[in-house]
Amino acid sequence: MPFEDDLGAALRRTGATFSTDGGALVATAHTRGRRSRRRRTAAVAGTVAAVAAAGMTAALVVPRGDAQSTGPAAAVTDPNPGWGSETPSDRKMLALFEGLLPEGRILSGHATDTGPAADMWPRAQVLWDDGRGASTIAVDLSRATPGRDLTRCPDLTTMKQGSACTRTELANGSVLVVLKTWEYQDEREGPENWRAVLTTLDGFVIAVDEWNATEQKAEHTTRDHPPLSAAQLAALVGAPEWKRVLASFPDPSATPEEPAAGSGEVSGKEILERLKAVMPSGLKITQPVGEEGYAHVTVDDGHGATLVEVNVQHWDPERTGDLRFSNPETLPDGTLVDTEKGRGDKGGAGIRQWKADTLRPDGLRVVIAELNSGAYHRPPTRSAPALSMDQLVAAATDSRWNSLG
Repeated sequence: MPFEDDLGAALRRTGATFSTDGGALVATAHTRGRRSRRRRTAAVAGTVAAVAAAGMTAALVVPRGDAQSTGPAAAVTDPNPGWGSETPSDRKMLALFEGLLPEGRILSGHATDTGPAADMWPRAQVLWDDGRGASTIAVDLSRATPGRDLTRCPDLTTMKQGSACTRTELANGSVLVVLKTWEYQDEREGPENWRAVLTTLDGFVIAVDEWNATEQKAEHTTRDHPPLSAAQLAALVGAPEWKRVLASFPDPSATPEEPAAGSGEVSGKEILERLKAVMPSGLKITQPVGEEGYAHVTVDDGHGATLVEVNVQHWDPERTGDLRFSNPETLPDGTLVDTEKGRGDKGGAGIRQWKADTLRPDGLRVVIAELNSGAYHRPPTRSAPALSMDQLVAAATDSRWNSLG
């Protein structure tokens, strides 16, 4: 799914939309994506709930009971509503979104949560058809918040092969991320999900998602790809009309910032440094990625790439009994070690995952897993992962992790 050549022109137009007035760019985090990825290894162990690792997808298309809906016989005709100091209404939000879309037929639409109280932010969704297949397109306006990182591309190593992403820092200080991927990041077939996210300098987020289907999780697609190009998505999130909508909501700098979830976790930089240090000698190490509580590298011994990832957690020593290990070994220092060889949960035929799950007496948990592939959702590169189980255990129990406890 290559990006269109005219993306550059759209970026220049988007960069001129939002002024540089305001405070520093609010630190954000997607989750759904980041915590999903750094929890993945422990989730496989059965002790942390598994969450789909998609990076930047968002539940934008589930209507609520107060949604304002329109059908073919009730099309909204006001394409360019103005707010001024007026709070946006569902009707105006939907009309604005429809008016910004390229020429096509609106089959249905709804808008929800268009009120400034209790962090309720505008959303709108339409079923749109340009004559080549109906598609769901949704927009979500919100404020950047700690715990959701939408200002960078997701880790494509964890995503379905063929996913692509660009990140652009615009002249006005905004950050634009355009992602092309699929709704499901596993073996299931389903719609493609293309997304553009613009985070402005003053901390607002405009996100547009589109699918080549009539619903986000539809079983069947209506066309080969979603209808809007990367350039059209960039132009849509950068439309100046959104600025007028966002101006009617409270200034994010006036809202006390809550502590970021997981702020007590170990930094990705520290974890990544130790992961590289505990790898056996003779391996070529590439593609290092580190986040809070999580890191991974790709290693190659000359016989095929292997993805090695680590998850570091701090447990209350008095509550470690809540963990369930299948057949743990207790080392002389009291560390529990549980090992497992099985089928990879995010890959095709032939994917194998080996794992060493360790828990130290002080509650420091280090889980290292590896695949016989260089990334998730990729074909096998070898019959077994590069590290033997003994090497995997040695890496997870290495004393260099202890300083993170």
